[in-house]
Amino acid sequence: MSEEPPRRFPFVTIKVVDKVGDILPVNTPGELCVRGYNVFKGYYEDMERTKEAIDSDNWYHTGDICTMDEEGYVSVISRLKDMIIRGGENIYPVEIEDFFLKHPSVDDVHVVGVPDDRMGEEVCACFRIKKDHQVTEEELKEYCKGKVSSLFA
Repeated sequence: MSEEPPRRFPFVTIKVVDKVGDILPVNTPGELCVRGYNVFKGYYEDMERTKEAIDSDNWYHTGDICTMDEEGYVSVISRLKDMIIRGGENIYPVEIEDFFLKHPSVDDVHVVGVPDDRMGEEVCACFRIKKDHQVTEEELKEYCKGKVSSLFA
């Protein structure tokens, strides 16, 4: 059974917009915006962050870069807001994820920043390994050497 990309569901409106909020043509990458009953009302006791995420017309700006096809199927291709700052180095999780997804044993990976007293943030990668495959942390680190920043040096 193959998985289809997500599609808009009833009573929820979605759009893909450019940097100034104009709706983009079908199959054009832009930021996914969502409006409907499923959108949270805002950040608890944090109006500033709420205003950054939800505009005056109640569109939630997800920070996901996606395309939407003619039938309303959405494919997320990147993230607008994610960036890890590790010791002054800007690291984009999607670039690391794309790299690891080429490894023959990696089925899925998600990269996030976690607080670190010395570096400000550190990179945390969570892997799902393919069924009937095995890979060690050391093998994944070796796979990175000379190819991905200085993350795993």
